[in-house]
Amino acid sequence: MEVRPLFWRPLFPFYKYDYDNIFIPFSFYLGGFQYPILNNNLANSTINYYIFNDVKNYSIDDLERKQRQDIVRSMRRLHVKIEVDPEVFIKKSYPVYISFMKRTRYGYRHDRLRWNVYNKWWRKIFSSGKFLIIGAYNKDILAGVMVLAYVDGVVVLVTTYSHTDYLSFGSTELLFHEARMLSSKVEDARFIFAGNKNDHYGVNNYKENRGAVLVKSPSYYYINPIALNMLKLFGDKYLNKIAGDIRNQ
Repeated sequence: MEVRPLFWRPLFPFYKYDYDNIFIPFSFYLGGFQYPILNNNLANSTINYYIFNDVKNYSIDDLERKQRQDIVRSMRRLHVKIEVDPEVFIKKSYPVYISFMKRTRYGYRHDRLRWNVYNKWWRKIFSSGKFLIIGAYNKDILAGVMVLAYVDGVVVLVTTYSHTDYLSFGSTELLFHEARMLSSKVEDARFIFAGNKNDHYGVNNYKENRGAVLVKSPSYYYINPIALNMLKLFGDKYLNKIAGDIRNQ
């Protein structure tokens, strides 16, 4: 997956790859690539991501008091349902996405702010039949969205976003709770993949405060020497942002 222009990573960081038996598209040798590696001796970086363990035993009763209160409070104002009608959902979710992007100024796939691109994106998700889509509602108004997928014993949190006006209602809290409840019913689920470590402390802290564990997967990275020298001119901060925690440079 091209996570940045001319920089490649596998879609799921919980898979490990053999240094001698992995195909990297040639174009990425002009930029760079990184992947979790089987042989730790060849690792020169890490890919950092969050997971929720002990999926089967999740219970609201085991959470800290404030978290329990937040979820119960959100249940008084919101309800969750599984989305099955693309026509209705796409129209209701578009304002939620616009609000989310304006609030976070999230740069990835900014083109989805355009209705035609957003509509096409979601129709592709629905038509694939590979995703579980849940929405948090205040009466008939969609407040937040979460998308889940199942991959080889792992429940993947694909994406989630909430409308700014309903954050105080606890839409994010309720969606995370519902995702963990649904995952606990998946017979052979080993863990929930909750996304890569973020550049923003608040996002990482949010996950950690709810029991997510940070995994630092030994990885191998390559950056084209010309691109590498240019990055080093700006300091290690920019290099680490691309390749995770660099151990050997």
